[in-house]
Amino acid sequence: MATAININDYKLADAFWTLLKPLKREVRQLLAKRLDESLKEQELPAKEVSMSEAEHFIQTLSVHGGMKVPADEKGIDALLKEKY
Repeated sequence: MATAININDYKLADAFWTLLKPLKREVRQLLAKRLDESLKEQELPAKEVSMSEAEHFIQTLSVHGGMKVPADEKGIDALLKEKY
């Protein structure tokens, strides 16, 4: 069964789109405004960390196990030779 599309269908679609386009813009603006308001309500206060606290934290970090990277020992050429 073939469906024929006549000129009235095109006109109806065009009229529908003409009405829908401003509505889409309004909905988009409303959603953006609500999202902005919602994000402002959810903002958490930023925790400020002093430089000395950051340095102390870095000093507590350590690495256990693993192998040294050849580039650290012999340069990038050693890493490339081992890999390729």
